[in-house]
Amino acid sequence: MKMLNKLLSLFLLGLLTISCGGENQTNNSSTRVDEIKKTGSVSGMYEYEDNETTITVNISGDAYSSTVKINGRTFSTGSGAVIGRGLYDESGNIKIGDIREGFIRMSFASHGQIRLNKRD
Repeated sequence: MKMLNKLLSLFLLGLLTISCGGENQTNNSSTRVDEIKKTGSVSGMYEYEDNETTITVNISGDAYSSTVKINGRTFSTGSGAVIGRGLYDESGNIKIGDIREGFIRMSFASHGQIRLNKRD
């Protein structure tokens, strides 16, 4: 139980780090559309899994939803905007991840930089 509490604390710290330390960007809508046209579709399900944690991000068009499970139990859910090849918070101002060819790269204080692979 102590390990789970420690992991939850580290995860919450990671979310706080992402929210406060993200990249603040301003994009106009025409730039967003042009970026998406250049990069192609990024829609689909992406997943990271280790012994205790599963992080799933589902991208559909210009939005995403995410779920974090620890030991099989849903710990948190979230959603935000997809702008070009970036994942942003709901406001579209704070960048929290990068979409690459077949994977997403995100940073968490508890796990460092992680890679969520696209599922077929």
